[in-house]
Amino acid sequence: MPRLTGFDTIAQMQERLADGKGPTDCIVLILTSSDNPDDIKMADMFDIVEGYIVKPVGRADVDLIRSVYEERLAA
Repeated sequence: MPRLTGFDTIAQMQERLADGKGPTDCIVLILTSSDNPDDIKMADMFDIVEGYIVKPVGRADVDLIRSVYEERLAA
């Protein structure tokens, strides 16, 4: 992503979805090294973000990822 941050990319994805463009079954999980509260707040502002996971990934994180996918498959 030469000129976009991850948040820029998510904003564009959310905008495209709001305009009826792009896949509606996309799952967006943020996997990051940042535990900065401002980044977490930013992620919470996006409706399409279904999880914010700070590396290193632990068991609870794996369980979150699994539950997100299982819920989507069940819908």
